[in-house]
Amino acid sequence: MFSSLTKISSVSADWNSYYREYQWKAASILTMLLLGVVSMALLVAGCGGEDTESQDFSKYEDNSAVLAQVGKGQITANYYEDRLKKMEAGELPLENGSTVDTATDLGKQAFLQILINKELMHQKALQLGYGLEPQMQDARKSMLEYDGGMALWNDKVMDVSATVSEEELQDFYSKMGLEYVCNYVITDLEESALAARDFARTGADWEDVIDQYHDGAKAVTNKFIIRIPYGQYSSSFEDKVFAVKEGEITEPIFSSNGYWVMRVVEVVQNDKPSLEKAKPRVLDVTRNRKIGKIREEYKETVKNKYSFVINNDALWTVYQGLPANGLMDPETKQPWKKEQLEDLDIKSADLGKVFYSYRNIDDELIETQIADYKIVFDKMSVFQRPKKDEMLGGLRRKIEDEINKGLLNIEAEKNGYFERPDIIAQVDKKLEKMMVERLYKEALTFNETVTPEELDAFWAEHQGDYFSPESRSGHLVVCLTRQKAELAHKAILDGTSWKKVLIDYGSEAANKKRGGKTEFIPKDVGNPLSGPLFELEVGGVSQPIVIGDRYGIVQLDSIKEPKTYQLHEVSEAIGGRILGQRQEVAFQTALAQWKEELGVEIFADQLPALKSWEELTTYVTPENLIPRN
Repeated sequence: MFSSLTKISSVSADWNSYYREYQWKAASILTMLLLGVVSMALLVAGCGGEDTESQDFSKYEDNSAVLAQVGKGQITANYYEDRLKKMEAGELPLENGSTVDTATDLGKQAFLQILINKELMHQKALQLGYGLEPQMQDARKSMLEYDGGMALWNDKVMDVSATVSEEELQDFYSKMGLEYVCNYVITDLEESALAARDFARTGADWEDVIDQYHDGAKAVTNKFIIRIPYGQYSSSFEDKVFAVKEGEITEPIFSSNGYWVMRVVEVVQNDKPSLEKAKPRVLDVTRNRKIGKIREEYKETVKNKYSFVINNDALWTVYQGLPANGLMDPETKQPWKKEQLEDLDIKSADLGKVFYSYRNIDDELIETQIADYKIVFDKMSVFQRPKKDEMLGGLRRKIEDEINKGLLNIEAEKNGYFERPDIIAQVDKKLEKMMVERLYKEALTFNETVTPEELDAFWAEHQGDYFSPESRSGHLVVCLTRQKAELAHKAILDGTSWKKVLIDYGSEAANKKRGGKTEFIPKDVGNPLSGPLFELEVGGVSQPIVIGDRYGIVQLDSIKEPKTYQLHEVSEAIGGRILGQRQEVAFQTALAQWKEELGVEIFADQLPALKSWEELTTYVTPENLIPRN
């Protein structure tokens, strides 16, 4: 037992199942928030500076049936169904420990209440002025820049790259299996790379080219040979490599390492699968390469539009002044701490040099001096800083990446992305989430001390809850058809790894994401995995089993024996339950006050027409879907 008062704030993970319904009720609002559940009344007063009393929520309605009027906001059927279909099965409302069927009136009312509670909290946060605070305004500005820039990026890069033509497919497949074996040299400066290329084209020995021009780390074997299989590097890198023939020298190729010059010493054609088998991978790789190419082209367009220029002399000066220490302290084998990092070493006479420049949204020339960059650099963590061993190209790439973000923001603002209603709504949803989470933490007050007597009393009443039944863990692969499951079964018995089996035969994203692991399954007739797992010996593999509309194979890896726990083993968990109950009482009390203050009207006659979670999430696989796994 405890000899003094104990403040307990954590709950043992072993006991989530015993009070899952209670936990869900206590944390339901925050769970919804983390999933992006927000009201149709968007955050306008909180971000635009208007008084909450004068907000007009009607302009945000989506013209569907109104399910509830919450203060001045409305929750509509379209919004309800949009939020519901984004839920996972384990996140749906519970009643008496079981998931409520959202096809029933009870289930619909339960989920609607979640949305109502969320909206009450949102409006109360606005009323308290959270949205008017400077930090919230700053957050809104940052989010607008980020989301506006991402929308611009999607429009200019991702959407353009969304499809792969038959011609692009055939072109990639024709080169698949092709491999270039090359000598290489890497230089810091383009001028050096051009000189190295000219020297190599005279027929000079490659070792002489290296000795005279190579700026990178020396190769361990001193051979300076790289093998480049087609399709494994970025298009901007490979296009220049595969543009030359055996024996020829490439043009300088810029990368984050520096400028590469290569001589093709051998061209190898490796075996490749048929187009039918290779098609899924070819489509993925081709699209990724296409995205990369369009991305680089667009970045160059934006840099040219805003006259972005790096002063190469200043770049070299900054590079020379970079501290020699890398990421890790060689003695402690840990990353360097901030107080251990050296400042950028620049002579006073060089601080006034212009490092880089660009034009802003008003077409004004903005010049950044080395002194400005030094201030920023000296404040960077070891992870943010460019490193000397990354060569000059690494420094240039990091500078360009940061400036590109700023230029994209300028371009997004100039093209009206910060005023787009969908982007504003997206940002306001994030801000709403921030405000409601803060309200939940700040507005609920309760006694956070648990006494030994309270622990004893709770244990006397709930001791029977703290029993862990036998459970079993293993691996699972979910397949689309029985035939696929049988092939997976054979592959596992033949010694194929679960990772490869999942790639070759798996058809469920969640199963693949877990690496096929399925853990702590108790004996439960309602669980399709329970029966097979409890019939197998450790290491055994089941025959194909039915899992919903699909099939699966499961292997038993381990058995966790049943256990009865003592109070001292679960005191933290019990303390967490007691505090959670108090927090829930405080939360429900606050909700009742806000409901009375703001007003809530539910239109129950609209509920029967709402679709259930099953209707909204069921997906029928097309018969002609290729590839089917």
